[in-house]
Amino acid sequence: MSSPHVFITGATGSQGSALARRLLAAGWAVHSTTRDPAAPRAATLTAAGLRFTAGDWDNGDALRAAMTGCTKLFLCLMSDIASPDSERERCRAICDIAREVGITQVVSSTSLGASMFGTDDRLQPGTLLYDLLRIKKDSEAMVEAGPWASYTLLRPAYFMINFLEPNINFYAGLFRDGVWSTCLKPDTRLGLIDHEDIAAVAAAALDAPDAPEFKGKAIGLVSEFLSPQDTMDVLGNAMGSSFKTSFLSEEEIDALPYGPMVLIHLERSMRYMPEYVDMDRLREITPLTPFKTFLEREKEHVKKL
Repeated sequence: MSSPHVFITGATGSQGSALARRLLAAGWAVHSTTRDPAAPRAATLTAAGLRFTAGDWDNGDALRAAMTGCTKLFLCLMSDIASPDSERERCRAICDIAREVGITQVVSSTSLGASMFGTDDRLQPGTLLYDLLRIKKDSEAMVEAGPWASYTLLRPAYFMINFLEPNINFYAGLFRDGVWSTCLKPDTRLGLIDHEDIAAVAAAALDAPDAPEFKGKAIGLVSEFLSPQDTMDVLGNAMGSSFKTSFLSEEEIDALPYGPMVLIHLERSMRYMPEYVDMDRLREITPLTPFKTFLEREKEHVKKL
């Protein structure tokens, strides 16, 4: 029996590379595109067996060449704050090519916020997060409308990798006064996700396209729920410091400017993550990684103070 052939978008990113390594270890044929095959991350994956085609997500010929012969697609596109609509157009182009070359299964990774978009009034327009989630939801709709025999929508929560270098440098308040100011509440259960756990669920779905727990399902992904202060306590211990959490008032939240820095404070709608995740179901699919364990594993990328 021949090995499955899968095309992974963003194979040099956190989710894509974790999935690629997992599937390569299982004997799958893994394909992707990259702007620079000689770049360190791409070269490492090539040495592990990944087959790269030079090109980016706007290069239809490269995408078609890389996807030809594949029957499975892992679709994970980065939000482009400078040009938000480009994500939607790239998704459309990739889905069109996937249809042309005969892809039969798609596993898509978007955002837990997509679970709220259009169905929960607590997610309000007027923020960058809302506008980005609109595009994620549109992308999911393209996957749902495709001719594939099976699709699965993965919806990861707040990435643990945001607290590693270089991403953590955006949290200016932590280094200025040791405080993380947030739109969450003291008793909010913040859903944190390890990208390796996303890869584990994606691999399980790709390997079992007809399984009822995956086929046609949307799955919220969280590795661990922690209160905002517990999150800071775990992070502070790993970084060799002590952090406090400051909770913005509703008036302060309303006064926040539109733009990417708002995402560092999170958003009101993220207070309700637990309503959109079935942790028992997730634990049946894969062991889940606590935040402390994640930071220990990624200690080389933890900023030390």
